[in-house]
Amino acid sequence: FIFCFFLIFSLLEIFIRIFIPQNIVPSYTTLAFGIPNALKANYNEEANTSIYTYQIQTNEKHLRRTKAITYKKPENTFRILCLGDSMLFGAGTNNDENLTHHLEKILNERSRRRTFEVINAGVPNWGPLEYYLFLKNEGYKYSPDLIITTTSSDDVTNLPHNRIKFKNLRYKRTSNKKVKIFLD
Repeated sequence: FIFCFFLIFSLLEIFIRIFIPQNIVPSYTTLAFGIPNALKANYNEEANTSIYTYQIQTNEKHLRRTKAITYKKPENTFRILCLGDSMLFGAGTNNDENLTHHLEKILNERSRRRTFEVINAGVPNWGPLEYYLFLKNEGYKYSPDLIITTTSSDDVTNLPHNRIKFKNLRYKRTSNKKVKIFLD
């Protein structure tokens, strides 16, 4: 029985590989900045969904950006660091179609006196813990003038709550029944 079981599944596997090949994109994530799923550096591969194809390109600093960016901010430049998950990353879009690309383009078209650099540090499956680790280990090096984070309701559910400990937990009530939480 066991021999027949393995024989049938082996033949089924061979049949699927030959007649129904699966187009699997190699993983575009790696361990970097203390984060197990940061983007790979200098990655340039085509990704496929069941509907469309798009290109994922990263630079040498693990960012979804093809232009090089230095840690030292150029003179007369306003830097915006964007931290987020798959929506900010631009899942399903090419680099020149995602939100951060368009934001940089619009800001630079409307400003004659200042240059804007928008840094896309969005990665699918990132949440507040990854944002913090990236900012602490890498993001601060860019000397951003503004940090924008995008979140969705599932970001908090991905936190490994049994491995996180906070000290100096404080909160402050603000207008409109909102609460600001401060964590160390």
